Amino acid sequence: MNKDIIKRIIISCIFCLILLAVMLYFFIQKEYQSYQSSHQSNVRIRYELDDYITIKNKIPLSDAIAKKYDGSLIEDGTEGYIEFSILNEHDKMAIYEILLKKNKISPKEIPDSCIRLFLTDDRDMPMNGFDGNVLPLYRDLPYLVDQPSSKLLYSGILEGNSTHKFRLRAWYADHCAISGVPETFQFEVSVKNH
Repeated sequence: MNKDIIKRIIISCIFCLILLAVMLYFFIQKEYQSYQSSHQSNVRIRYELDDYITIKNKIPLSDAIAKKYDGSLIEDGTEGYIEFSILNEHDKMAIYEILLKKNKISPKEIPDSCIRLFLTDDRDMPMNGFDGNVLPLYRDLPYLVDQPSSKLLYSGILEGNSTHKFRLRAWYADHCAISGVPETFQFEVSVKNH
């Protein structure tokens, strides 16, 4: 065989391999994007008023009293109250997490061991983990590995194209003494989906 023919055959094979690799790359890219779009959810949060709760160390409240709170004392900071909805705007089910992130708003903060939490649905039915005799303290919530400044309040599953409404109450727990110095505690509420 002629050296020219062998050279052309080698160049043709290399060209075919490169063309095959490029086609394979675009095929895999298209399949991956299709997989991502079919498994990605569009979960978001909608707040009735604010996206945060602020509490002051005015009056320690018992759990029995604070669990019945309806949001009427927000202005004076006796108790924090927020209503929000988690919306899944995708047709696939979604796993979500409700997160709390502390905001530093004053030099004197209430210790997170004095902030009690109560999460219910919009009919005041306690969510799992909030239905026992002892309600969690902010301090007891787990931190997230991928968001170390946020704490996990609750996680759940939301069906496609659906909404779940929540009410979160927070207060200065009655096992804590009031210091003579005004203290505050503020955190914001957000959602993360998987």
